[in-house]
Amino acid sequence: MQLFLSGMKSASLICALFLLLGGVFGGLLFTPLVSALQPVTVVWAEDGSDGTAPYSWTHDVPPTVNGFLLVGLMLDRVTEKIVSVTAVDGTNTLPLTPHARYILTDPAGDSHHQLWYLTNAQRFTSAFNIVVVISGPATLTFGSATFNNVDPASPILSSSTATATSTTPSVSLCGTGADNLAWDFLTVGGGTDGLTSPNRVPNAGQTPRWDELQPGAPRAIAGSSKPSVSGMMTLGWTLDTSEPWRQTAVELNNA
Repeated sequence: MQLFLSGMKSASLICALFLLLGGVFGGLLFTPLVSALQPVTVVWAEDGSDGTAPYSWTHDVPPTVNGFLLVGLMLDRVTEKIVSVTAVDGTNTLPLTPHARYILTDPAGDSHHQLWYLTNAQRFTSAFNIVVVISGPATLTFGSATFNNVDPASPILSSSTATATSTTPSVSLCGTGADNLAWDFLTVGGGTDGLTSPNRVPNAGQTPRWDELQPGAPRAIAGSSKPSVSGMMTLGWTLDTSEPWRQTAVELNNA
């Protein structure tokens, strides 16, 4: 009897088992997966790069109800650290929470790959600034996105990450459907794609949201969204050339 399965087959079985138990024993073991009244919606997404402290940018459109802010960051050197991320306007100074922190190992020099988030972001009623404190000189490439209808008590239902060197980045996520939304953050580095490729193409069914080159360096970020489905779902991209990459996906929980 084979006790351990590898790769996608094993992940698919675990996902299917989780969903089955959630449905059969929801009242005993799990919170039942019940669709709320409103699906998660993307309000606004933008990206950019900043090579000079203080590191900050303006996010133009805030959410309005059960608001959520997600920020993807790529820092071009691992000798420095991202100390904090804060959302600021004339009234509010709100710290973001780190969700995922990884290192992308690439020939051009390793880089940080991080996701940060903020719940109840509807406290901002107009454009606000996102301020990133870094321990020393570096170049920051970033994406930010705001959403409506994300559960503030449990905003991220599941997440997954993957890394390799190829032309086809992809990561699989155990989705629950129910009007939730999957979002992925991709960092690419170390070859020619960041310098020469105009195409980081998301798979069919994904809506591109972020796509930004690090100025003068062979690195780039990208991000996309996709309606969640119940079971294993994959978010992927196609690059022009084989590159080292790191990709993280999250499923946002509706409210």
